[in-house]
Amino acid sequence: IQSANEKLAKGDQKGAIDTLRLAGIGVIENQYLMPLNQTRKAVAQAQELLKAGKYYEANLVLKGAEDGIVVDSEMLVAGN
Repeated sequence: IQSANEKLAKGDQKGAIDTLRLAGIGVIENQYLMPLNQTRKAVAQAQELLKAGKYYEANLVLKGAEDGIVVDSEMLVAGN
């Protein structure tokens, strides 16, 4: 694992993955994606609601933005 970490620190993702593969260690990469424009609008709307003291409504708007997050997972190295 230390060798893989050193390779990652140097920007060698492929080398790190190969090292982990040899050790039989599984790795999953997750990317969290948010629609930028809709999220910005939701945050701005929530700020206005907070200024108006409408905390519950602001929370609902932020929850809606959070629900828009898409998680993309990829198994890079299969474990044992």
